[in-house]
Amino acid sequence: MISQHPGTASLLLNVAKVLAVGLVLAVLVSGFAIRTPTRAENPRALRLDAGATDLQRAMFEHQCTTTGFGGSAFPRSALIRHHGRLRHVSFEHAWSVFTGERPGELLAVCLSER
Repeated sequence: MISQHPGTASLLLNVAKVLAVGLVLAVLVSGFAIRTPTRAENPRALRLDAGATDLQRAMFEHQCTTTGFGGSAFPRSALIRHHGRLRHVSFEHAWSVFTGERPGELLAVCLSER
């Protein structure tokens, strides 16, 4: 039973979101091929090569995970792939990608602020 404290429902919703995103990320990362955009398409876009070094670098730089933070922290941003480009976006933007309201693929959730 949910208590009558207004923050409890919000906290439970955030925990449910984190768990759902973690599950989806585990499935997504487990086997999708990564397309490599050329620098001519977008000079600022990170290239995703066969070794995914740019994705790994972005995950390290933004303190990202594909499995969630286990309730110890809440994501503030995320990495998505949109039109073959790796993008660092707000958690709200990533959530709309996850729910299908916006195009793209959710790759990881991150602790850094967008």
